[in-house]
Amino acid sequence: MSSYKNFFKDKKVLVVGLGANCEAVADIIFLIKAGAVVSMIDMRSESRIEPAIKKIQAAGMIACEFGTMARSHVEDKDIVVKALDVPYDVPCIEEALQREIPVEISSTLFLKMAPPIILVGVFGMCGKSTTAHLIQKILIPRFKEKDGQSFHFIDQQSTQSPLSVLKKIKKGDVVLTSILEEQYEAYMKARISPHVAVVTNITDVHLLEFQTYNNFLVANDATVDAIKASNVNIKAKILRTGAAFVPASWSIHQPLHIKENMALALRVAELFKIEFDDVQLLFELFKPLKGRLELCRNNVYNDSSSVRPYATLTALKTIGGEKDIVLILGGGATKDDLYELFQIIPIHVDLLILIPGSGTMKIHQSDIKSIYALSIEEAMLRAKEHAQKGQKILFSPGFLPTTTIKERNEQFLKALKNTNLHK
Repeated sequence: MSSYKNFFKDKKVLVVGLGANCEAVADIIFLIKAGAVVSMIDMRSESRIEPAIKKIQAAGMIACEFGTMARSHVEDKDIVVKALDVPYDVPCIEEALQREIPVEISSTLFLKMAPPIILVGVFGMCGKSTTAHLIQKILIPRFKEKDGQSFHFIDQQSTQSPLSVLKKIKKGDVVLTSILEEQYEAYMKARISPHVAVVTNITDVHLLEFQTYNNFLVANDATVDAIKASNVNIKAKILRTGAAFVPASWSIHQPLHIKENMALALRVAELFKIEFDDVQLLFELFKPLKGRLELCRNNVYNDSSSVRPYATLTALKTIGGEKDIVLILGGGATKDDLYELFQIIPIHVDLLILIPGSGTMKIHQSDIKSIYALSIEEAMLRAKEHAQKGQKILFSPGFLPTTTIKERNEQFLKALKNTNLHK
């Protein structure tokens, strides 16, 4: 029997929350197949997540409870696995910590259970997905040609279970993943840092404190300078990069932020001894990911994956001229400082349209002139009515979705279709 099955066999596991996109369903199914006795609690009603509940019940889930996170749920449990959107200060998590019951997220549990591997982690305020996908495209051919060592990509935007990778991983394999801000605390508690840390832009970089002198930090000059100015003790070898690192002779027609992402990926290619000639065509044919400053036709940009004000700031700098943008902004609150965004909006934005969400109230309370829409569809109608010839419509919410990123993107695409803005 494999080591992970020995570990999980007959363990009583409490899963706290299925996650915003019900991503914990795959974790639960894996744990049940590994021999664990799994129960689940979630604050949502059963009817709201009924399809997910049917899947885990069919897999052998022994108990599901809804609308509760009481302390009593951790009685007799061996492990607690919490969803990313569940804070550490809910009653059942606090009780587990007091009882010294391990509290994990699936990513750190995977890393603790895996044999010694090489972890390539991409993190930052924005650009993580694009950079990770570029690195993935570079590394896959390299490991197809290599005997013994395998490559695994854990996509945080998918419903894949990180734990399921335990079935095929072996010592010395390379694992690539993006590290979301919601995961930072768990990584810090576990004292885990990537062997190759790819930092897209400045963020909380205390994860780097757990790197060793044999590890690597890849970042552009501005990010490296900001990290050095912080209180973080950097031991890893620093590999600086920037958009100019991408050869000028390559036929790449991408905005600056994409070239910055490509430069980070090229530095990783160097570490794995991949020739730049093997990367050129891949970069020249690269198309930005869906919902990430994606041009939808007729000067309409879909940046629905932006969940931080910094992402909207980057989008405005990338496509903005002088007051030539109609910006749709808003959503659930984040803890970010909005000062820089408020400074740049008056330069590039002719009309600001706000959509519902707790974060939107921060903009209402500022001196930024705006109008309010009750939905994304209404916002698109207002944008179409206002936009003049040559102006761009930018849907870059810059805050957390009130549902999920996927649902917000679907709402935008539906609104785009209904308002005929794509024609």
